[in-house]
Amino acid sequence: MNDPRKRLDELVDRLGIRPPADPEVDAEVAACIASPGLDDGLVDETAVPYVTIDNEGSRDLDQALHVTREGSSFTLRYALADASYYARPGTALWRRALAMGSSYYLPGFAIPMLPEALSEGIVSLNPAVLRRAVVFTLRVDAEGRCVEARVHRARIFSRAKLSYEGVQRWFDAGCSGDPRCDAPEVSESLLAFAALGTLRIAEAASRGVLPLQRYEAEVDLDPNDPGRLMAVARDRNDVERWNEQVSLLCNMEGAKMLQSLGHSDEDVQAVYRVHLPPLDVRLAELEEILRALAERRGLEDRWRWRRGRHDLAAWMGGLPGGELTARLSQAVQRQVRYTYRASEFQARSGPHHALGVDGYSRMSAPMREAVGVFSHKELLEGLKLVAPRSRQEDLVTREAVIATANEARRRQGEIDKAVDLLVLEQLLGDDLALEPARRPWRSGTVVGVRPSRVYVALDGCAVDLKVYVVDLESIYGTAYREDHRVALLPEATDRGAPAFVMGDPVEAQAERWEGGRSRFVIHLRPAQAKG
Repeated sequence: MNDPRKRLDELVDRLGIRPPADPEVDAEVAACIASPGLDDGLVDETAVPYVTIDNEGSRDLDQALHVTREGSSFTLRYALADASYYARPGTALWRRALAMGSSYYLPGFAIPMLPEALSEGIVSLNPAVLRRAVVFTLRVDAEGRCVEARVHRARIFSRAKLSYEGVQRWFDAGCSGDPRCDAPEVSESLLAFAALGTLRIAEAASRGVLPLQRYEAEVDLDPNDPGRLMAVARDRNDVERWNEQVSLLCNMEGAKMLQSLGHSDEDVQAVYRVHLPPLDVRLAELEEILRALAERRGLEDRWRWRRGRHDLAAWMGGLPGGELTARLSQAVQRQVRYTYRASEFQARSGPHHALGVDGYSRMSAPMREAVGVFSHKELLEGLKLVAPRSRQEDLVTREAVIATANEARRRQGEIDKAVDLLVLEQLLGDDLALEPARRPWRSGTVVGVRPSRVYVALDGCAVDLKVYVVDLESIYGTAYREDHRVALLPEATDRGAPAFVMGDPVEAQAERWEGGRSRFVIHLRPAQAKG
């Protein structure tokens, strides 16, 4: 169990994502700072009271928003950092962005795609300073549908840097208590933002978007002990959900524009993020698992999903809620997620199954994704707001962008898995440092069963435990068999060995670390009655 920062640094070096010193990049950064282009034919929107809403500690602010309400409709102004003005193909800054693919986020530090002097400085939409922005102006009707979309470059002046948590506290306190939010020009926008976000959530449900419960895993270095991690899983608040909706809307409308421009202008080289629907074989497996789970647990028929008869999103939305079924719902949602295929960036437009739309682009993170920089450039060229490069050059660049975008997602996924492992090692390592009688039993839910292991989602911690069947057989003195991927059943029923079924509340205790196989041996038991 080594120092987590040291191990994360080693991972960064192995992935090759730490940008080397580059005098050309430094010279271009200095030139950008000296001449940021704030008077370069921009629409003046400094009178619009934009604000940014992001995580408390975020310093690379990609988006600022302002929402107005006109009767039952809305106008969303979504200002995005104008990174494509500074990182242009052929520059050292673009070369760095293309090599990295994206910014990378790890506990306690980040590796920005663009140098900090840009990503946290003149490109970031910081408060109380003039900034360049690409502004999406989207008009949304009473049903939550976008009926008009326009894009232009502007000069903006953000009024405040707000956080998800702070704005949520403001709403929870009756829309008062934070002077930045209390300002009339800001408060009116925030109220309209909340109404628009709520409307878009309902519109998403009408598109068949699955109502999956998503938790945010917050992992950071302990400020009091940098050799340790702090980890907590929490449900996203309303402000985060509303903000997600306006970001998704921007990306969807950006894809529509690229599709329309591409039909009439062969010089527009768009990139789309495509998420294909689950394979039929995966859906057949899901149907069988849910059938077996309903039979094993004696559930009502509404817990069974049938292909061809039930829309999956509508079926999930109709499941009973509340504390009594929360663990069962958690396990069911995990099985639904297992059916999903990975999304990927492509040159050809295709469906985004999870979002229920025919096309999706990445416009909303231009400082953090090379694909965002390139998509802005192509959109602005298609709208005749900037002069186009040669078609052949852009075709070659697009292929490089797609490759680096997909590779960046793979790298971030590897980082996330490494962080999960570090969290688990620290959590269970702390337990093993105690005398056996004092080691805690950690509560969780059985969310998956396989012939060789059981998956347990720990309460309050966004990582899963793998409990190996061979260890349970040793602990309980009997062989176990897996039943239809929903239950692990003991062969001997006269030795007090428990069964484990998906959705069961359980308790897990670390027994020992097996260095030879680099894994923990975990004792699993049914949850004990409190009191």
